[in-house]
Amino acid sequence: MDWGSQRFQVPVKRSTLQGILKRKRDYNNFPEPHSTRKRHCAPPQRALDDKLLHKIDEYKAWHANATISGAIMIAIAIKEGIQLPSGETPSRGWLYRF
Repeated sequence: MDWGSQRFQVPVKRSTLQGILKRKRDYNNFPEPHSTRKRHCAPPQRALDDKLLHKIDEYKAWHANATISGAIMIAIAIKEGIQLPSGETPSRGWLYRF
């Protein structure tokens, strides 16, 4: 704790360090394309994001790199049967690619 306080010149609470160390494995095992995200999401959500991004890339390749609107993304998701599990919400991190 002393190192963190000295290095960042702010007091680092014990609970903060415990939380970081508790989730260390989650952040070390993060897939490369998702490592630049500010917000991290659960693996099932990442899988849905990857599937949707793949379909959007296919759409853009087929339509000469067309502009993708929110309505087109929703249509692609519905057509491909990309659904979130009950009670889940879409991640807010995947739009960083657009």
